[in-house]
Amino acid sequence: EIQKTMVNAKEFQQEQQYAIYKKEYDSLYESILNFPFVEEYLELLENVNQSLLQVTQVIETKINGVLN
Repeated sequence: EIQKTMVNAKEFQQEQQYAIYKKEYDSLYESILNFPFVEEYLELLENVNQSLLQVTQVIETKINGVLN
């Protein structure tokens, strides 16, 4: 929820509110990292996202090559 409100505040250029939400988000994020395996999970999630992005780029390149 905090992340959503933070993003909304940034989107609507509410810089003061964004700063407040960002500080709260950072605090919560740091406390979450204290749980076992959370940091490892987040790292794996990032790796999976990067792999999906690469696969998407390869597929787009191949499709565009065929269409051109």
